[in-house]
Amino acid sequence: GEESGKKAMAILSTMVGALTLSRVVNDPDLAEAFLDAATEQVREAAGA
Repeated sequence: GEESGKKAMAILSTMVGALTLSRVVNDPDLAEAFLDAATEQVREAAGA
C-alpha cells in the first residue's frame, strides 16, 4: 500500500545518501561510518 511505498522510498533515500556521502569524503573511517549507520537504520526500518 501507500505506507509501504513511503517506507521503501525512505529506505532507498537513506541508502543512496549514505553511499553518496561515503564516496565524497576523504576519510575511509568516516565513509565506513556512514555506511554502517545507514545499514543499521535500514535494518531497523525493514524489521530485519
